[in-house]
Amino acid sequence: MSSAGVPSFEKEHFWMYLQALGFEPGPATIASGKIVSLTHFGPNMFDKLNRDAFHIVSYFLFQTLDQSLTKELFKFCWPPFDHKRDAEYRKHCCEWLKKISAECGGSFPQVVGSLFMSPGGPKFVHLMYHFAKYVAIKYVKTCSKIADSQVYFTDTFNVKQQNLHKCIARCHIARNRFFQILQRQDCVTRKYQENAQLSVKRLRELRAECVVLQNHLKKMEPYEDQSNLQEKVQKVRSLWALVNEMIVFLEREREVVGSVLNLVNQYSLDGTDMSVSIPRLLLDTIEKQVCQV
Repeated sequence: MSSAGVPSFEKEHFWMYLQALGFEPGPATIASGKIVSLTHFGPNMFDKLNRDAFHIVSYFLFQTLDQSLTKELFKFCWPPFDHKRDAEYRKHCCEWLKKISAECGGSFPQVVGSLFMSPGGPKFVHLMYHFAKYVAIKYVKTCSKIADSQVYFTDTFNVKQQNLHKCIARCHIARNRFFQILQRQDCVTRKYQENAQLSVKRLRELRAECVVLQNHLKKMEPYEDQSNLQEKVQKVRSLWALVNEMIVFLEREREVVGSVLNLVNQYSLDGTDMSVSIPRLLLDTIEKQVCQV
């Protein structure tokens, strides 16, 4: 037992619970609107009156326990900038902790409103230690995937033991279980980082392929500026004018050729209706010549 009447391990374990749950003093202080340099945290933060630390730590624990309910319950009093909001915040804290105390029974200390008037001292440290322990157990139950070992772990963690050896065994069980959770989280983190690296590598490959295809497209269809386009238009117009001049120049020759083509098959030699009379003397002469041959 310490000089303040509180077991030293409660203060140390209370701070360890906060760190294990992910409590970061700097960001939490800034989020609450407090000044970081004027707010004291650590295992001995509640040896003396420390309202700022009480506001920040208690809101963090409530938020870790049930984020939606915390947002709904404290929406009109968080952060507690004035006395009215501070009184309302302390009232809601007391009511919620009383419900937790009724749920846990004798294992949770008695909750009285006077403790929150001056947040500090042995009784307040004892209450906050059990509150942080309760939140940590709920967090483990929520995050754990193995139902059987989860029940055994939390039940073992909650049972009070007077025997030193049993307390040490409980400590080893809790530590091993906590290490298993950390190992699973580390495995998930590693897989996420591997997938992220593969995704980044694939994205770079796709971007490089896109650049190559764009360059290939530019080579297939070279870019033409306005001056080149105007030159080509002018060239086409000049060629068209030359074609028109040629058509006009060949107009007379076309007429001559057309008149000749129109006379084709217009006249033909046909002796079908004509009667041919060959003299007898000519026939005799031709026959004699044929015989001589």
